Formats: sequence, C-alpha cells, structure tokens
Amino acid sequence: MGGIVHRYDQSAYEQIHKILNRLHCTISLVLLLFYLFRLLYLKVFKEQKIKKYAFLQFIFKF
Repeated sequence: MGGIVHRYDQSAYEQIHKILNRLHCTISLVLLLFYLFRLLYLKVFKEQKIKKYAFLQFIFKF
C-alpha cells in the first residue's frame, strides 16, 4: 500500500513539475513579447505621436 502511494506522489510531482516548466516558458515568452512590443511602441509610435486608441484600431484591423 505504501509503495502505491509513493508512486502516486512521484507521478503527481512530475505532473506539477511539467506544468511549472510550461508555465515558466509561457511567462518568459509573454514577457519577451511585451518587451519587444513596448520597444516598438516607444520607438515608432511615440515619434509619430499617434494616439493610443488609433494604435489599438491598427492592431485590431489584422
């Protein structure tokens, strides 16, 4: 009985580990995209002084 519980805990731990790894990758990707987006926004759109709502409309056109 004890061995079964131990095996279950191990698989549960592995599942949690996999989920955390995926979550970490996703968060890293989102942060990277956010950073690039911010960089693009600051460089291109601030220079042209385009209002934020116009920028959002531009995004939703695609």
